[in-house]
Amino acid sequence: MSETPAGPTGPHGDFGVYVHIPYCLKECPYCDFPKFAVDAWPEEEYVEALLRELEYYAQVMPFGIGWVRSVYFGGGTPSLFAPESFAAVIRKIRQLWPTRFDLEITLEANPRTLTVEKLRGYRKIGVNRLSVGVQSFRNEVLALLGRDHEARDAVQALLWAQECGFDAVNVDIIYCVPGDGTWRVESDVQTAVRLGATHISAYVLTYKPGTPFFRLKEDGKLAPMSERDEAMLFDYLSAILREKFGFEHYEVSNFAQPGYRSRHNLSYWHGLPYVGVGAGAAGYAYPGGKHGFGWRWKNAQWPPRYLELVRSNGCAHAWREDLTREQARLEFCMVGLRCVDGIDRRRYRERFGEDPEEEMPLLHELAEKGLLRPDAEAWRVTQAGLRLADSLALALA
Repeated sequence: MSETPAGPTGPHGDFGVYVHIPYCLKECPYCDFPKFAVDAWPEEEYVEALLRELEYYAQVMPFGIGWVRSVYFGGGTPSLFAPESFAAVIRKIRQLWPTRFDLEITLEANPRTLTVEKLRGYRKIGVNRLSVGVQSFRNEVLALLGRDHEARDAVQALLWAQECGFDAVNVDIIYCVPGDGTWRVESDVQTAVRLGATHISAYVLTYKPGTPFFRLKEDGKLAPMSERDEAMLFDYLSAILREKFGFEHYEVSNFAQPGYRSRHNLSYWHGLPYVGVGAGAAGYAYPGGKHGFGWRWKNAQWPPRYLELVRSNGCAHAWREDLTREQARLEFCMVGLRCVDGIDRRRYRERFGEDPEEEMPLLHELAEKGLLRPDAEAWRVTQAGLRLADSLALALA
């Protein structure tokens, strides 16, 4: 699946749809996404709630008059659900909104839950981008991360994906685990590319509050890698993917072969609206013009509560927040600076009524330090700046 021009990038134009499936067979000790380990799940009832939520947002501005550029099934473990369940969601989206002719439809998958029959089913209903949570091709790393699959499961899943016609395949990799080194990073990347990955999402292992890994770190039972070593591995990973395999490092944690960037994730990094449905899903909207700086929401996380709210209200908001100009400006810069596309001058003027350098003279200083590179369209992030993206955004706040 080749990438095409993004199309309109403002209110009443493109937006994404994110669908959250919160169920897992096992909770990974580093994960802080909304998820619940279960032996069985109310698939039919949950899909009915998703369909009702989508109907609700079709009546909400700006989604009521926009069109869909991407659909992303995330989790949790979406690949627990049958192809027929996702087919119902895709049909509903196409009924409610016009969609791009080359609609990107991504499904996250755990290798353990995949079969060749299931993959054929996903491909048949229109899923054209697969994101496989491999994390590593080494069993000792998978065991440390608490994963419920082995390296051979991941290899088999990726071979099946090729067999079933998936040419847009993302592989998730986690690095900077205790004891990590350049040899392991390079080995995982080489294996992913050899098995057909056209996109790699490489995440530094983090220790988020509330996770078992955070408690182990606090108790001194897990020692995070030093910032210096993290930076070294970040630069090494980026270099081998760019120079050896021809991938573009287009976002802090994301690498793509030409034409295979994630359109859905670009919606986030370009500050575009997106509908979020499902337990624990979040969404974001802004009307444009002089009608405020947008609003965001998050759904109730506990699935029974989510189902109850959707039955009663059509939506499942746990909270909603209207953004101030400063909140919207900071978020626009933070997401923009995570991506090599940087802070787009036109979109910034449309949102905030000023040129970015007029409000943020520090941009010139960061450019002098080699962290940003200005041109006629944007203040772009350099390779050196990508590693410091969050710090740059906070400095500009």
